[in-house]
Amino acid sequence: MILYAGRFRKESARTAGTPVNDMFKLNFKIALRNLWKHKGFTLINMSGLTIGLASCLMLLLYVGYEWNFDRQFGKIDRIYGVCKNYTNNGDTATYGPVSYALPNLLVPTALEQVPGIEAASRTTSAYRLLSYRRQALNMSALFADPDFFKIFDYTFLEGHAGALLDPNAVVMTARAARKMFGESDAIGRAVTWDNRRVLKVGAVIADPAPNQTYQFDVMMNWTFLQQDEPTRKYQNWGSGFSNAVVLLKAEADFGMADRAMRQLIRKNQADLDTEAFLFPFAKTHLYNRFENGKATGGTVDQVRIFFLLAVCVLLIACINYMNLSTARSEKRAQEVGIRKTLGSDRTGLALQFLNESLVLTVIALVVAFVLVELCLPFFNNLLQISMHIDYGSHEIWLLLLLLALLTGALAGSYPALYLSSFSPMRALKGVKGGRPNFSFRKLLVILQFGCSVCMIVGAIVIYRQIAYLKNKPLGFNDQNLLEMRRTGRLENESANELLKSALLRSGAVMAISGLSTSLTNNGNNSDDVSWPGKQANERIVMNIRTTDRELAQTLGLTTAAGRGFDAALRSDSSGVVLNESAASAMRLGKEGIGKQIWFGGQAYTVLGIWKNFSYESSAYRVSPTLFFKSDSGRRKTNTLLIRLNPAMGMQASLEAVQELFQKFNPGYPAETTFISESLAGKLENERRLGVLANVFGGFAIFISCLGLLGLALYMAEQRSKEVSIRKVLGADVFSILVLLNKDFISLVLVANLLACPLAWVIASRWLERFDYRAAPGVWPFAAAVLISLVVALLAVSLQTWKIARSNPAAVLKHE
Repeated sequence: MILYAGRFRKESARTAGTPVNDMFKLNFKIALRNLWKHKGFTLINMSGLTIGLASCLMLLLYVGYEWNFDRQFGKIDRIYGVCKNYTNNGDTATYGPVSYALPNLLVPTALEQVPGIEAASRTTSAYRLLSYRRQALNMSALFADPDFFKIFDYTFLEGHAGALLDPNAVVMTARAARKMFGESDAIGRAVTWDNRRVLKVGAVIADPAPNQTYQFDVMMNWTFLQQDEPTRKYQNWGSGFSNAVVLLKAEADFGMADRAMRQLIRKNQADLDTEAFLFPFAKTHLYNRFENGKATGGTVDQVRIFFLLAVCVLLIACINYMNLSTARSEKRAQEVGIRKTLGSDRTGLALQFLNESLVLTVIALVVAFVLVELCLPFFNNLLQISMHIDYGSHEIWLLLLLLALLTGALAGSYPALYLSSFSPMRALKGVKGGRPNFSFRKLLVILQFGCSVCMIVGAIVIYRQIAYLKNKPLGFNDQNLLEMRRTGRLENESANELLKSALLRSGAVMAISGLSTSLTNNGNNSDDVSWPGKQANERIVMNIRTTDRELAQTLGLTTAAGRGFDAALRSDSSGVVLNESAASAMRLGKEGIGKQIWFGGQAYTVLGIWKNFSYESSAYRVSPTLFFKSDSGRRKTNTLLIRLNPAMGMQASLEAVQELFQKFNPGYPAETTFISESLAGKLENERRLGVLANVFGGFAIFISCLGLLGLALYMAEQRSKEVSIRKVLGADVFSILVLLNKDFISLVLVANLLACPLAWVIASRWLERFDYRAAPGVWPFAAAVLISLVVALLAVSLQTWKIARSNPAAVLKHE
């Protein structure tokens, strides 16, 4: 103790009259010395802080990636998408800003009749073939009015925004230009559109950021779309196939513009019970769920969960530091007593302990930052996104600074206040910390494990829900089922029938059918459907599909009543098949077979009812759907559904299909999409949430166990003499293990008792978003309790086993 006092006396003498800068240097040296002296506790503390900070950084990067969708544009505060409310079975339903549901006339009319609009553009998209010499690629095309580049400020690498004024010009992204022309200049080159029209490249823009709503390879003028597809020149307000985006003037009154937009459709066609309204484009990605005409959430709910997860993991790491620092209070008590005796005040001591916390936090943050950079490619691949750290961004460095200060202050606050409060006399006499501290330390352990248990329950509930949706019967067989777009020559019915015959003869295909749109999208919707007994004010939006007689066989559908289409009966061209949802909505049962319904002013006879099948997503109710038979006129199928022959082998069957497609449709790539993969993509957000909950929930448990390991290490050291005396008096190893572990296990049990009800509430609220869901049940909670107890017991027993097996003579020989 004389040497200990001598060292502090020298430090006290050196600090007398020294400026603040020198004082900081001295405190920094003392902090490093203390951290180095207690290497074991430093390693445990640093490991917990490093993992906590790395997890927090990764989650915050993801939160920032989602939150900053479309916020790269300079005028984003004045940019609005246009949504559409409509009455559906008595409720108000909403088409969001990117639902392709707006009439063709809305934008040109809005420019004339809605005040405050500076620019407006229609948009819609399609996949089309673009060729240059022998290079032919299917590309994603976005069609837009020239005002599009007045609204969104894209970076032009070649050419300028005026290129979109020319209906015969193509604006390409840098990525698409490289695929087509390599590193050569693209501007002015002639390309062929869908093997039919020769166009020129008018401009090249920088690739859209991954977190932008509009993703495309090429952009085309809206006039070109209407020239290429004359059916797009809809002159009525009831049909919709486009989106709309508007830029309000800087001084415009949003309320006035929104009110005018809401009146626009009825003002121009009074019999329509729909209204358009403005919605901030910056919220398009985050708020994609609407109820009763208002945005109620969507992706933003998931972003909030990830932010909460980041806070929880960091809080657990900070609690670790608090627990381990205060657990060593007796060892620091003499230091505090001597420094107070030599003149240090409580503020100076508190700053010293905070300085230690900040030093350790900065070191941990540097290591965490390196870990994040190394793990980022893995997480991008796991989540199928494209995050990166922008070192030139001030926000990144500000985030790191705030994390360092916040974590250091939070982790070091309680130890600094507690350790600096020791009385010199009591500390030098060796009096241990009082019971209130121990009680607070127990509270911290309970809070730490409570957060971890909530994460475990959440991860299990998410996993069970995803598994439930994956295994839930779809009502059709999605295995070995793929779809291809009818392009080029296959748009001709004769060529299409020849291909279908060749595919069936090849043995690679068991069944093949046509459909108007991709099976897994929501097709075309309309409320212009009437049926016997329909109420005067009753409007129900129906999904409209065009197909052929082979659909039931290809998908493996079950007929609930009546029959499907028959190619031998010409009268079936005026027939319709309903799904169960449509039959229920129309209040038509088996007795409805043979009755007439009306769509688009034409009567159709109900031929049959198919059992519901989930073609959009297994998570939500099946939409009411009407199936009409294709013909050579207005009703055509644009997609081929192909059931591969598993007996031939998946790869061999796929290659045979692609080879025949190329034979009958040369010059067009044979691109196939498996239906099972498309349906899995509908659950992508849930999959990401499950992955992150599992990974970072595991990190939270690991950090919590590091804390328990540190506490057990200190407790074993403090109670080594007690254990040795008990062993001398006849206690066996098992009873000593129970003695040493019971306090920790009781804390974990209390944490489970408090956390499980909270986890149940959170899990139940999350599950409410699904129409079909697995009840939480008791298993996630039982599993969380078991996992937390087993892991905690192992972490503590690693240390207590050593002391329980120690030789009493070696411990007591100096007594």
